[in-house]
Amino acid sequence: MIDMNANRDIKILFSGMAGAFLLIVGLTNVVDYPTNLAFVREVTRMEDLFSGEALRWRRVEAPWVHHLLYLCIIIWEIACGALAWLGAWRMWQARTTDVALFQRASAPSIYAYGGAVLLWFGGFATVAGEWFLMWRGGAVATQGTAFHLTAVFLLLLIFHTSGHDAHDRSR
Repeated sequence: MIDMNANRDIKILFSGMAGAFLLIVGLTNVVDYPTNLAFVREVTRMEDLFSGEALRWRRVEAPWVHHLLYLCIIIWEIACGALAWLGAWRMWQARTTDVALFQRASAPSIYAYGGAVLLWFGGFATVAGEWFLMWRGGAVATQGTAFHLTAVFLLLLIFHTSGHDAHDRSR
């Protein structure tokens, strides 16, 4: 049988590390704003596609849209990071309580992981990768990273919502 304290401790640590990762990514994007803005611009302008591409009508040329998309990405990353840390803190406070209280305390982390999956699968793999055909570009072909991060956060979400605590009858 799984030691529930260990299970809870790992959930708390995973949430803390996920929050740190997401906040570092968001902070890096704030501090080095021009670098990844250029990435967003290149992807949405569909600049490095083969000539004569039939789907170029999808491109976005407006600089204000590039800034808006990039700001949304940054805000989303920081919000997910903050939610993961909030979840870690609440779980830490509820680590010795009953199952229902601990599960309620974990809700912000569940939202953080779900939000991260939405960002990397929905935003990068789907919108950037398929709508803007990022996978066809040379310099910005980062769809593999998007799938990697989707998998990481999906695994964290699955572990975090697994029923281990449901078997905890000692509390």
